[in-house]
Amino acid sequence: FSNYSFVSCILVTISRSAALDGGLFLLPFLLQEQMGFSEGVSGLLILPNSVFMAALMPFAGRWSDKHGSREISMLGIALLAVSMYLFSLLNKGSSINAVIITMIVRGLGMGLLVAPLNAATLSAVRPVEVTMASSISTLMQQVGGAIGIAVLAIVTQAAYNEHVLAGMSNLPAHHLALRQGFRISLIILVVTLIPAWFLPRRNVTLKPVSAHIDT
Repeated sequence: FSNYSFVSCILVTISRSAALDGGLFLLPFLLQEQMGFSEGVSGLLILPNSVFMAALMPFAGRWSDKHGSREISMLGIALLAVSMYLFSLLNKGSSINAVIITMIVRGLGMGLLVAPLNAATLSAVRPVEVTMASSISTLMQQVGGAIGIAVLAIVTQAAYNEHVLAGMSNLPAHHLALRQGFRISLIILVVTLIPAWFLPRRNVTLKPVSAHIDT
C-alpha cells in the first residue's frame, strides 16, 4: 500500500464496485416493479450490457497495453456515470429502446474499464507481488460492492419512507427513491474520476531489485 499507483487502482476498484453493484441491486426493482417487465424480459434487457462489455474488453486491453490505462479507464467511468443518469430517467412510460440504449451505454463503460483497470493494477507492482496484488484487488472489489449495496439499500429505503410519510402513494414513492439511488451511484462514479486520474499513464511492470553479493 506504499505503492502510489497501486493504491490509486484499488481506490478506483472500490468506488466503481460500490456504484455498479449498488445500481445493479436497484435495477430489478426498476424493471419489474416500476416498468412492469417480467423476470424473463428483464433478464433479456440486461443482455446488451454483457454483449457490449464482452465485445469491447479485448480492444480495451490492447489499447491499455499500448497507451496506458488512465484515459480509457476514465472514459469507461464517464460512460458508466452517464448510464446511471439514464437509469434515473427511466419510468413506466419509457420504451424498451430506452432501456436497451441505457444497457448498451453501461456495457460500453464496463468494457472500457474492466480490462485496463486490471492491467494497471497488476502492472503497478513487481512480478513477485502480482499474486498478492490480484488477491487484494479481488477482495476490495467484493468489499466495495457489498458497501455499495448496503448504502444504496439504506438510502432508497429512507427516501421511500420519507415520501410515504409526506403522503405519496407506494409506487411513486418507490420510483423517486430508486431515482435517488441511481443518482447517488452517478455521484460516486464522478468522484471515482479523481483517483482514476492518478492511474499510471503507461502499464509498465516494475522489475524486482536484484541483490548484490560482494565476493
